[in-house]
Parts: sequence; C-alpha cells; structure tokens
Amino acid sequence: MKKILIISAIVIPSCLFLGGTKYAGSYRIEKLAQHLYAVIDLYHPSPGVTVNAAFLATTNSLVFIDAGMNRDSAEAIWTEAHKRFPGKTKNYLILTHFHCDHTFGMGFFKARGTKVIAHREIDPWLDQEKFKKRLLKTAGKAWTFPQVIAFETYPSPAEAEEILGQVELSSPDVLITQDQVIEVEELKLGVLHVPGHSPDLLAVYEPLSRTLFASDLVYGRQEPFLHDKTKTGFEDWIASLKRIRELSIIKVVPGHGPVSEKKVIDENIRSLELQLQKFIK
Repeated sequence: MKKILIISAIVIPSCLFLGGTKYAGSYRIEKLAQHLYAVIDLYHPSPGVTVNAAFLATTNSLVFIDAGMNRDSAEAIWTEAHKRFPGKTKNYLILTHFHCDHTFGMGFFKARGTKVIAHREIDPWLDQEKFKKRLLKTAGKAWTFPQVIAFETYPSPAEAEEILGQVELSSPDVLITQDQVIEVEELKLGVLHVPGHSPDLLAVYEPLSRTLFASDLVYGRQEPFLHDKTKTGFEDWIASLKRIRELSIIKVVPGHGPVSEKKVIDENIRSLELQLQKFIK
C-alpha cells in the first residue's frame, strides 16, 4: 500500500467548544484501546436507525472517522474527543463515503481547520451546488440546502433546518485512489478501498488494537443495504468483505449497530449472498 505522511500543523483554540448537541442522538462513547474510541448510536433520521463514528489519538493529533449526520453530531464527536485528549493541536477527518449520515457534519470540522481525507470518487458528491441541483430536479424549488434535503427526508423544511444545522459540504484536502497507509506521527492506519455499498467506500484498519472501522461495509444490528441494487454492486460488496476478512481483527466498528466481533463479517457475507440470489432470480 502507498503511504501518506501527514506533517502540517493546525492550532485549534479551546474556545471553539461552543453550542449544544440537542440533535446528536442518544449516543454513547465506547473505549476500544487507550488511544481510540467509538462513538455509537449518533442521530439518524430513519426510525430505529443510528450511525457511528470514531476518534483516535496520537501524541499531538486527533484522527476522526466520519462526521455524523448533522452539526450537533459533529460537535458531540469533536467535544468528546478533545475532552478525553486535551491539548491536541492537529486534527484529521477521514470520510468513509459520501452518504449524508456520514458527511453532513463535515463543515463543523472544516471550520476548525481539520484536514479531510477521502476517496477520489467522493468528490462530486461533496460539491454542494451540484448536490442541490440533482435534488432540485425533483423538488423544483429554490430552497436552501437543508430544505432540499427535507424534501425527501423530513416533514418540513423548518424541521430540517433545525435538526441538521448549517450543512456545508466541500472537497476533501487529500483524495486517495487505492489502499494506503496514512501515518500520523506514531500512528499508522490502513485505509482500504472497499467498494460495494458505495463506489467510494473506505474502511480503516488500526493494527495495534486490531480494530476495523468498517463503516457501511459492515452492518451491525440490521441487514446490509444496497441503495442502487445491481448484480455488480452485490458482487463488489461481497468481494470487499472477503478481502477484509483476511485481516487480523478483534473488533469491528460497523457504520450502524454495536461494536462487534470479527464473525459479523461472515454474517454480512451470508446476508448479501442471499440478497444477490433473490435479485438475480
């Protein structure tokens, strides 16, 4: 795998820990090792569904994995991390894929100087004006960005504005195209391209704790869900799971659901193989 060496420094003043987290959901923080935590059960607009994120600490830095669905989720992730690891002056955010429950909080991080890393194929989806135009072809009105999202998800534009906060999407600072090792001081992370659920999907492997931050490659308490169902989509997803299964893994942090053991990967493979069989009949 290629290596990326992160060397730039960004000073983050503590006075930026402002605002409430009313709409972050009933999340909990789960310690996986001395230097890494999962943020489980953040807000999601679908009934019975939540979404996960994570953060890892080095000597001087924090590395975040995913930004949550809204501003309050992003603030909760940020605040919980800096509360546990005060004085960190460099911040990095890995976005695992373009879906809104993983990216809509990114503006909170960017406003605080965080360097954002993602797969190259995410970039068109983070062009906010193009995103609006795609949805407005259906909505047909000159709404604000949260109001556009409300057209498909929320009962009213006002509710979307209140829950989502200010959604600011932008291009990542670092775009990768293949599996890479990202080095942040003493921390080495394997960032793996695992298409299937989405073409840009990344998983993050932390070898010291043998933890896989799987994002939506792996589902915890629900069946894996492919938005645009195609034979190739199912096959790519299954192939990505079989490849990732070769890693030495103790814990899996899925995109949705509880922290799990490695066997959850096989459970997802079986589920997707059944879905594929039904799809091609």
